[in-house]
Amino acid sequence: MGKKLMIAALMVSAACAAKSEKPHKVQQTAPAAGVRQVSIVISGGDYQPASVNVAKGVPVRLNFTRDDKPTCGETVVFPKLDIRKDIPMNQVTSIDLTPTEAGQLEFTCGMNMMRGSLIVQ
Repeated sequence: MGKKLMIAALMVSAACAAKSEKPHKVQQTAPAAGVRQVSIVISGGDYQPASVNVAKGVPVRLNFTRDDKPTCGETVVFPKLDIRKDIPMNQVTSIDLTPTEAGQLEFTCGMNMMRGSLIVQ
């Protein structure tokens, strides 16, 4: 990825984070027994599934796997949480969270083109 493109992607991510009305409270946790596991595949320019229902206050481990060659899906971003993780091809990358507020928690690719969400109930 070119330097200008990477800078543009970072600026878009920062702009999205700045637009959020209030930060979504989430506690990052280490995996433990009883943690809900959710697999999300990045394929064909989409998150599969693109929407996942999770329970407020219940730890969840999101296991991202990318099966596409280089795309903007190389990175997953949770703008409201200031989380940004690279997703290597054909490897599982986990993000552990415990949502503490009901609502929608969006995640995007590094270029803010692909979108997914956690629906916290």
